[in-house]
Amino acid sequence: MVAVGLARLAALANLLPLCSLASNASTGTCEAGEECPSDFDSLLQLGLRVERPAPAPALLESRSYYRQRLHNSGDVQYTGDLTLGGQRLRGILDTGSFEILAFAKSCGTCGMAAKYDAGESPTFIPGRLITTHSFGSGTCGCSDGSDALTLGPFVVERQDFWEVVKAQMPILATATFNAIIGLSPPGQPQLAVMDLLNGNSEDRTIADIVLQKNDSLVKNLGIRYFSACFEWAEGGPGYVIWNDKPPKDQQVHFRELEVSSTIYWKTRLGNPHLRVPEFREADKSISLGCPLGCDALLDTGTSLIAVPQATYDVVLRELNKLNRDCARLGEMPDLAFSLGGHTYSLPPQSYIGIIEGAIPDGFRAELPPISASEDIIACQLLLMITGSLGEELWILGMPFFRYYYTTFDLGEHPYRPDGRRIWTAPASPDCHPSNDSSHEATLSLARRQRPWRINGPMIRPPRHASQAEVRADLLNLHNFTERMKLLAPQSVSGVIKPDVRMRHRGES
Repeated sequence: MVAVGLARLAALANLLPLCSLASNASTGTCEAGEECPSDFDSLLQLGLRVERPAPAPALLESRSYYRQRLHNSGDVQYTGDLTLGGQRLRGILDTGSFEILAFAKSCGTCGMAAKYDAGESPTFIPGRLITTHSFGSGTCGCSDGSDALTLGPFVVERQDFWEVVKAQMPILATATFNAIIGLSPPGQPQLAVMDLLNGNSEDRTIADIVLQKNDSLVKNLGIRYFSACFEWAEGGPGYVIWNDKPPKDQQVHFRELEVSSTIYWKTRLGNPHLRVPEFREADKSISLGCPLGCDALLDTGTSLIAVPQATYDVVLRELNKLNRDCARLGEMPDLAFSLGGHTYSLPPQSYIGIIEGAIPDGFRAELPPISASEDIIACQLLLMITGSLGEELWILGMPFFRYYYTTFDLGEHPYRPDGRRIWTAPASPDCHPSNDSSHEATLSLARRQRPWRINGPMIRPPRHASQAEVRADLLNLHNFTERMKLLAPQSVSGVIKPDVRMRHRGES
């Protein structure tokens, strides 16, 4: 089947002159800093659906609207219940990553996250690959496999995933999750291994295996729309709405945003600024850069908002000019910007607050106390820096979803990026789509609330990586057939390094 599938895809490549695929490479819309996939890559994505075996999609009778309530841990981690191999887990539902990672019970470095036991699952099937996954909060060594997954009324009989067997992630010490559930558009792992098809026999074997994977949960569920929203009140739950209603069938108006990336839930962001409340300085706004526009990744798995270094520096400088008494948070500026030409506004609580406990590496909170007076609660800047992820990249994390009900639309074909859209509507306090007048009332009420206190050790940085970094991750894949060899991967200076070469059965 693998050989036939690849031969079929190669034959399809000959049809390129007759195809009108809307890939970034052919339309010239690829943004600076983002690697453009070729037409051949896009065609391969379309061919995957035809050639791959199809045991995984969710049972047809279970495709129903499902509003899943998420557990809130410190307002920086939201988790949803699911079962994998009959074992109940809690997973971070993450639109900023692609695949499913489950933390093995046998993992001695996985802290509170370690729970999944492949040996106790009657439906687990071991795979043939190991790799290292990199996150903003650290790295983890994984082996692949498949198992039965249940999420509410949905059942996927054979879901491919990665089992984490070793990790260097400080956040796991206090983790409230046992899995990371990637909800990015399907096809990225397959796109990332296309270069391996031209490599040696081992590389080609790795590529063949990855091309056959049913690793995308959103594709396997057989749904087109899913939505995310987190209640804005402190400690409130979040929701993911599976198989949501089409935005055009909702009772309120949704804004339509084009997706600007072939592999991420990205759109274009413009005119970011701090909007000073009118009662203090009428019509004053402070520009935050992006004169030519930026990319914005909508990421349910990132605890805070991440911005370019230059933007961070401007916000820091301007807030240091103000009386940063968190008891008067309502007098501080709103954070405003445009997405797809539409104006969005977030209250001060979305980017200013108080951090308690140790701050993770890669996160900066540089607003020192302004006074030793016990009557003043000093604010801190609750922003992260995108840094190496891209100088023109914003990541709209959990604060965005507290004020905007967001629907992710895969389009009519899950592998066709040109059909994808993001739709937003103002969120009601109980996380339903509402209208603009309700949104203004929500913002006004939010400004009068006390500042949020953030648990520093639980902050989850973004997973997002450049396409080049993703390709580098996949090049760490190694073929193996003896699963027990993976249970004790080598560690050098705390950095996970899978065995350079895994022996096949029968080798001496």
